[in-house]
Amino acid sequence: MWRTQHLILLAALALSALGGCKSTERPFIRDVDAKPLVRTTEERVRLKQPCRKYPAYIPDESTNGPLVPERVIRVNYHIMNSADTNHAFVAEIGTPYVQELTREINQKLAENIPMSLPAARGTPVLPTRLRLEIAPIRGMFRDDGVYYHFDDELYAYVHKGRNRNNSDMRVIKKYAIQPDSVLNIFILPHHPDSVKSQTYSAGGGGIALGKAMKLSGIITTGLPPSEFAGMTVHEIGHILGLGHTWRYSDGCDDTPHHPNCFYPGEPPCDSLISNNVMDYNHWQQAWTPCQLGSAHRNLSRRSGTARSLLKRNWCEPLPDHDLVIRDTQVWEGEVDLFGDVVVAEGGHLTIRCEVSFPRNARLLVQPGGQLVIDGGLLTNDCGLPWKGIVLGCRGRDCGRVTLTEEAEIHHVEATVRKD
Repeated sequence: MWRTQHLILLAALALSALGGCKSTERPFIRDVDAKPLVRTTEERVRLKQPCRKYPAYIPDESTNGPLVPERVIRVNYHIMNSADTNHAFVAEIGTPYVQELTREINQKLAENIPMSLPAARGTPVLPTRLRLEIAPIRGMFRDDGVYYHFDDELYAYVHKGRNRNNSDMRVIKKYAIQPDSVLNIFILPHHPDSVKSQTYSAGGGGIALGKAMKLSGIITTGLPPSEFAGMTVHEIGHILGLGHTWRYSDGCDDTPHHPNCFYPGEPPCDSLISNNVMDYNHWQQAWTPCQLGSAHRNLSRRSGTARSLLKRNWCEPLPDHDLVIRDTQVWEGEVDLFGDVVVAEGGHLTIRCEVSFPRNARLLVQPGGQLVIDGGLLTNDCGLPWKGIVLGCRGRDCGRVTLTEEAEIHHVEATVRKD
């Protein structure tokens, strides 16, 4: 009995001398804990380039994984009419219509399909991770995000001829609601005088105008919402920075040029039919990796105009969204996180761009883990406090942190509790 107790005591003393097995945590103090990393000006410029390029934003689970989350684009709708109600697309009809249109759009966004052009066969089919949400004014009684305007001067849409007004911004400037944070979609009838002309096409059409768009044909044709979902997604693609693929270079190698055939027909339209979202076609549903990467880049970059249209759901933490880094990773895109990040033993994380942590989140570097902030910025994009970098320690063995001179850490709460 004595021998057993004696051995236990010796083991306890040995563990005490080694600092024990219990892990502790302490706040990171830059001047004390960081190993400085000095970069030349040329290196700083070169390493900053990936933050602006699309590959880091492709929603591919095998490469970027949870760094490219689902993005929710906030929209509202404006249905234009004349003062004497030229058309009967009133609230009882119009509101359910645009609600169904939104559902049809989200269905298309949820089901990316393979590219149909022969030159694009085999292009990876990735989730778009894009969705629309109708956004009424918060706190406004009975506001459903669908608005009706009666204006004899601005109610109609004319896409050709002397009175062409499709790019005219006056109706947007006059009636847009929450224009800085919501995509305003205006639904306008073709002008009755234009419709009378045999040379004027009164079908579906649209135009993207900054943080707003105009759609026509919905009221005039009387077709169901499903017929206009692709057209609307196409204009959203423009708002997210994408260009047409058939005429000029759109900056994507995976969108081959083609004759822009809308339907199958005579050669070359017997086989060269595109279904890409940024072409003129009946489907407008296929997105390539480059197109998705470009769209998500413009939604993720703090300087991008499209970012302001997003639902800001990254300010607060979400359950089950912590990331554990056990391998070597280099983050070269601007990232919005939804939980803690843990650099575990054997993990090596390099951050080169801006990363936003939710309120009260932390970046924990465990013993045997290494973190490098190479010119990046750690912050809370909403200006809320977070816990910053925390070092996990076993005795004197703590996680390692390296920062360049340009690295920045913002909005860390004044005091961090020691566990």
